Amino acid sequence: MSEGKRQQDDHDLLMHHTFVLLDHLERQSDNRLQAQFDDMRHKLSVSSPKMAVPPCDKYGEFLATLAHMEKNSSGTLNQKDEQFLRWSRDFLAVVAHPATVETISITREYIKTRTERALMGWRAWLRPWGGSMRARQTCVAIEAEGFKDSARYLARIVQWVQRLAIAVTAIALLFSGHAMVGRLIITQEKDALAKFQELTKSADANRIALFRVTGAEALIKPTYPDHGCPAGYRDVEQAEGQHDEILLIPINGEQQQAGSAQTLGTANPSIAAQEAAWSLLAQCRSVQWALMQLVAENIRLKSWDEVYIDIFRSLIGWDESTIRQVGSVLDDGFCTQIAAAYHENTRMGCTTILSLLVRDSASVANSVLGWLTMYILPCLYAFIGAAAAVMISIRRKTDVSLLCYSDGVRIKQALILGFVFGGVIGLFAGYLSKPLESNGLGLSALALLAGYNVPAVSELLEDLSKRIFRPGERDAQAARSA
Repeated sequence: MSEGKRQQDDHDLLMHHTFVLLDHLERQSDNRLQAQFDDMRHKLSVSSPKMAVPPCDKYGEFLATLAHMEKNSSGTLNQKDEQFLRWSRDFLAVVAHPATVETISITREYIKTRTERALMGWRAWLRPWGGSMRARQTCVAIEAEGFKDSARYLARIVQWVQRLAIAVTAIALLFSGHAMVGRLIITQEKDALAKFQELTKSADANRIALFRVTGAEALIKPTYPDHGCPAGYRDVEQAEGQHDEILLIPINGEQQQAGSAQTLGTANPSIAAQEAAWSLLAQCRSVQWALMQLVAENIRLKSWDEVYIDIFRSLIGWDESTIRQVGSVLDDGFCTQIAAAYHENTRMGCTTILSLLVRDSASVANSVLGWLTMYILPCLYAFIGAAAAVMISIRRKTDVSLLCYSDGVRIKQALILGFVFGGVIGLFAGYLSKPLESNGLGLSALALLAGYNVPAVSELLEDLSKRIFRPGERDAQAARSA
């Protein structure tokens, strides 16, 4: 390239930069550019100091000189025009700060690319993204094509971030709803079990007290001799003549209030026995209803965690081969006792009964729920927070023309760090559990905030690392030893 050609390219590039900055400032609504000229300051009633010294005092003269130079840009600039142009470029760069020629050009190409992509048909969407194939013959063309490539690269990244944000949000909502249902079922089963145990204990107490009422035991027909419930009722005629004398002892406060028996001989003994028997039967009906509710919630809980046991069984501590191996060596009598206690079919086999027994363990469902709420959901919500922060940041930079090529790397870094912070936030669950419960802020919400504000989390980890490892003390000791 000849010296004259190189000088012409430099002048063209200088002219291009100057008019890019001038066009950007003319689109602003704060009169920043006009406020730097003396003839415009009193018209705008500007009292603030100038940001930079313009190459001339009058705004109209400045625009006219630049327009004349642009019109005659085909020739070589003389020394005076080149000095004026460089001064204008430097002046406009100071006024346009923090925007630069690079950020302004990339932002404009980004907006243009995003607009064109929105108007493209489905055929154009399938075309691969590629670099510009236009001839790059001048420095201005090379720089302009570089800005276009940067804008297209950034637009492609932002577009994928938007798609991933929508997809991950949908997945997070599905997992959140599933976890909410599981937590509800676990709570309901726990309540049903507590109610069943309470009613069973009360029924057993009533059964014990029934032995104190002479003749009442003859009216009860228990299904299992070692269980108070369930039980049937024998007809009073079948029980008559079995006891000559009935000794009545009150079995609960309700019978005392009903006047069934306060002291010996205050009520008909046969009626007192029937009242005591019917009281136990009524209690047994409540036990049966509680058992039905418990079984229903237990079946729902098995249905809820079935998919995780089928697919991710090793991650939640479930090994089918171990269960079969243990079931094959267990005593059949023991398995029969378990089946009877669970009201299961005793002919199902030890392996099947043991598998159901393990599935009834609260640790299985709690392991699945903890796996979801402490690791999967925080990762997803942290990614959503990082994606939201990225899109908001790009929108703000677009509004002030501050997009640059390195924004693409920053976007990737923010998404990766957001996902990483979401994965490790569960390590702080024990430390944060009490404050989170009291303030109503869950671990997933904390992960969302961590992903949204990655720099703040990085500073927090850095500060925590310095407090634990204290690098300053090590440096001081190393200096003293040296």
